[in-house]
Amino acid sequence: MLIDIVKLRSGYVDYIDVNESCQNITDNLEGTDVLKINNLTVQGSITKDALNEYYLSLNVTGSLDLECAITLRPVLYQVDVAIDGNYEELMREIDENIKNVVNTIDIWPIVWHNVLLVVPMKVVSPDAEFEKTSGDGWKLITSADE
Repeated sequence: MLIDIVKLRSGYVDYIDVNESCQNITDNLEGTDVLKINNLTVQGSITKDALNEYYLSLNVTGSLDLECAITLRPVLYQVDVAIDGNYEELMREIDENIKNVVNTIDIWPIVWHNVLLVVPMKVVSPDAEFEKTSGDGWKLITSADE
């Protein structure tokens, strides 16, 4: 998500509106629990302060497909993340190399890192059924059994 900041850098505008979206992405998701990005929308603004540093104020919403811990089928998971902070500090926080900011800045590493932070360790589909509720020396106790 490259954002053109030429007008902001030159002082022609005070802020830049961000309205980007990603849909149906399955590439480069290995190593994460995300199977697919269905619809991810990034909205907000980028401003520049007196020290010529860029400040991001973004809201990321959308849905991801995650794997059910029981059935291994995809489960739709809603995401809503707020990102506020200095661009260079946010990039340092995720150990991403900061390229010399000239005409564009890439906000995707920041967005992706913050989305991954809210992905739960496991999800269970609402229609998942537990096949085995008892075994040798154990029994599943639900709140109705207590």
